[in-house]
Amino acid sequence: MTFFLLAIIATIAYAVSGTLLAHHVRKHDKIAVATVRNLSLIITMAPLLLLAEPQNFSRITSYLPQLFAAGFTGVIGLLLSFHALRFLTVGVKTALGRIGSVVFAFIISWIWFGELATTTEFVWVAILIVGGTALSLQKIKLDHLDERSTLGALIALLGSLFSCLSFVQMSAVARQLDPYIAGYFWESTIGLWALAFSLVRWIFCAKLPFANMKIQDFSKIALVSAPTLIGTGGFSLAVTHGSIGIANAIGSGGIFISILLGHYFYHEKISQKQWLWILICVAGLLGLGLIK
Repeated sequence: MTFFLLAIIATIAYAVSGTLLAHHVRKHDKIAVATVRNLSLIITMAPLLLLAEPQNFSRITSYLPQLFAAGFTGVIGLLLSFHALRFLTVGVKTALGRIGSVVFAFIISWIWFGELATTTEFVWVAILIVGGTALSLQKIKLDHLDERSTLGALIALLGSLFSCLSFVQMSAVARQLDPYIAGYFWESTIGLWALAFSLVRWIFCAKLPFANMKIQDFSKIALVSAPTLIGTGGFSLAVTHGSIGIANAIGSGGIFISILLGHYFYHEKISQKQWLWILICVAGLLGLGLIK
């Protein structure tokens, strides 16, 4: 019961945070939003460090190069994910990001770690690829979105590739050091890289960081990003009580939460065809997650 409760709470927290953040991503500069989001997490995610083993803090410096590498690929994935929201509804972007992450995880595991998928896993991945491709080709016509939805889908999938690479790098540190320390410094380094991108753009393009943002915008972005603590903490605790695969399967429910919240907050209605392909993709995600 504890396992399922934690996984469900984490899923809701991630979905709510991502959906509410979409408003700010579409309104403000994407690098600025990424910087504020992740630098604010340095404070809001600090309670995670209380769960870490005290003796592991002395070993952090040895893993900083890996964490900064994870932060670099992570910020690219985050910015591409933000950019995809120019073309896609929150629900479709979330679905494609989830699909891409799972498919790329299998490919990276095979290339990087030599972990070849089973025949059953290949079948479920094939379902995901078919469903994701069909979903990518569906046209989206809403006044606040660019009509080039296929381009948005490609951007979302490319972002999921970088996010997956980042997650694999962070996971390696989590296994060797501590999952809570790794998760905290992962989000922190993404923020530092985003800040570095802002400063480089300022120097070479004369574009001031946070030029059109007010103090209220900073606080609002930090506020809607704060549930990341619940999402990361809940998921980290959940996998100590049960299967990672099943926890990920439960996490697929975040797609539906994002769709419902996107419909409520942004009037982003999902068509019948989109619902069909999303349901097929969720079936694939559940199938993979429930494989033992």
